[in-house]
Amino acid sequence: ETMKENVMAYLPETSSVIEDFLNREDLEGDSAGLATVLSGLAEKGSFTNNVPIAVTGAIDGEGNVKEIGSMKAKILIAEKSGFSHIFIPEENAKEAREVKDIHQLNIEIIEVASVDRAVMEIEKLNT
Repeated sequence: ETMKENVMAYLPETSSVIEDFLNREDLEGDSAGLATVLSGLAEKGSFTNNVPIAVTGAIDGEGNVKEIGSMKAKILIAEKSGFSHIFIPEENAKEAREVKDIHQLNIEIIEVASVDRAVMEIEKLNT
């Protein structure tokens, strides 16, 4: 419920696709918050993205990106799935860099503290 409330607070006008996702019975945790908000903003035309980016991070109602768990697994899955970049919460940066170094990963880790920062990073990657 917390992720749903925070996504809806930040992105009050959502599409049926976003609402269907937020109302799923099997939705656990809040680490899809940032990805959900970015999907909603992209759907509205707030930005265009043509770069494969994995995204993880909880958000609060103001769009601040919050720390999440299972960072190692998420980075390894993103790398294995062929993503060139992963957005992670700034609060998880140390752990993420350690995972990248230990496992000699090629994925670029981009730390973000807010939805606005994530959008800026997406725009930079697409120029």
